[in-house]
This record gives sequence, structure tokens and C-alpha cells, in this order.
Amino acid sequence: MRRDNYYYDLLASEARLASFIAIATQQAPLKHWFCLGRSLVNTPGGASLISWSGTMFEYLMPLLVMRDYRSTLLSNSYRAVVSAQRLYTKKLGVPWGISESAYSGVDYEKTYQYKAFGVPSLGLQRGLAEDLVISPYSTFLALLVDAPESIKNIHALEDLGLRNEFGFYESIDYSPERLSKEENSHIVQTYFAHHQGMILVAINNALNIKEGLGGIMQERFHADPWVRSTVPLLQERFPDPLPTFFTKTGESISLQQQEEDERTSKGEILMSPHSKYPRTHLLSNGRYAIMVDNAGSGFSVFDRDITLTRW
Repeated sequence: MRRDNYYYDLLASEARLASFIAIATQQAPLKHWFCLGRSLVNTPGGASLISWSGTMFEYLMPLLVMRDYRSTLLSNSYRAVVSAQRLYTKKLGVPWGISESAYSGVDYEKTYQYKAFGVPSLGLQRGLAEDLVISPYSTFLALLVDAPESIKNIHALEDLGLRNEFGFYESIDYSPERLSKEENSHIVQTYFAHHQGMILVAINNALNIKEGLGGIMQERFHADPWVRSTVPLLQERFPDPLPTFFTKTGESISLQQQEEDERTSKGEILMSPHSKYPRTHLLSNGRYAIMVDNAGSGFSVFDRDITLTRW
């Protein structure tokens, strides 16, 4: 066994909760917090911290216990993310709330599979536009950010049949490649304990909220003296001017471009080289790679830095 040479070091992730607690309990130095990535991105909902997968979970799970200080870097990101998710799914005609969850794919034992799903404009990970899976727990996480819209969306999920006598099902999968000819969606009829737990904590916060203090679980968390001494880390102001950037050409510039990319990935036949954005395909065996676009141009490289043909 050996360690991977990879880091999950984004402020817009559950990693910030572990970092915060480690600093509060003096298990990590203060500078650890400021090593977490703070790159910003322009989204349809406004400027926000960027995450890896563009999920509600990455942004909002720590909010179950950490207070929301308005007009701060984190608080502005919460609101931009909820707005971006709503606008993205409205364009697609489905309820909102996208996070890591089980989906309708199964293994040979008929067990639902699990992975992260997100909004392309919010995440660094590629391929986020290829799937569309809505998970109810994602909406419950947003109750303290936008309660009216969250409640409205919860009712929409209920109307689609996602609520059962034991609570809300795990998710509803709209990804066409996983649906039968008779389906326009597939409800994943299973329950994940950690998602049900987040739903219960989120409801408890929303029903027991104190003005200026937050939800009951946030209040309990911040009652700890070590936590109170570390609160200034959560009050980081939003930078001005904004050093924002676009995450991925073809996935975050606009919803229109995302839709064009989705059509291409599903086997769109291009009859003209004159498209608004270049259509590219990349083939590689790890050492030799070739790229070609719909205008017939491209390039090839060997061992990453030996250019065989120029673009």
C-alpha cells in the first residue's frame, strides 16, 4: 500500500470541515486553511468558489454544522451555487439538486452504482454534462440557503414519486443512455444512510433556527470554545475585484454550448466545418496521441512533448 500523489485541497469541498476542526483542535497549523484552493469561477448564478465535481454536497455539507456569515467568500458561493443549479436544471426541464449519489446503473448483483454528479459550470472535473441525476438530499442541504425554493423543489420531487413511507428515495436518473425505451426517468429506489442522516440534520436546522445564530446543529457546534476561537476563518471576505476564470471550454461558458457538447457526445453527425465552436476528438494509447477537429485540422504528439505534426 502506498499514498497517492493527489490532493483534495479545495475550499469548496468537505475537506474544509476536516481542516477547520484540525486547526481548532491544534492538530494542524493555521496556514493549513489558507492552503485550500480558492479559485473562483463565473457561473450562471454568479461568481463562486470552484469545486471538483460541482456538487451540492461539496459546497453545502459543512454548512450543516458551520455557521453562514453573510457577504463572505463562503456565503456568496452558497447562494451562487444554489442559483446555478436551479438555472441549469430549469433549462433541462427537471427539478434541481445534483450531488454524488447512486444512479440507475447496476452491477451483476443488481446493486445500484454510485458516483459524483454535478453542474459543469461549477466543477473542474470533465464530463459532468454527460449525466443528469437528481438527488433529494441535495435540496435539503440548501434549506438554510434558500428555504422557499428548496421547499418548492421538495414538493416537485414528491410529485414525481420520490417520497416513500420510509422517506425520500436516493435519486432520479434522467440520463438517456441508462433508460429503457419506455422510460423518461428512473427512480433509484434505495436509501443511503449518510444521505438520510444529512436530510434529518438539515430539517432539524431549518425547524430550529435562531435569527443571527443559524440552525440548532450549527449552534451546538459553535458552542465549543475551540470552534469559537477559530470562527474568523469562516468570515473571509469575498475578493474585489474578482479574479474569476472559466473552468472548461465546452462545459462552463454557457448552457447553450453545454447542450452542443452533449449532442456531439451522443454521435451528432456534422455536415459542415463551420461550427460555432470547434468539434474535437482525441485518441491516445498513453504515449501516442492524435487530435482532429471537424474542419479537418489537428496534431499528433509522442511521449507528450515530441510533436509529430503541428496544428
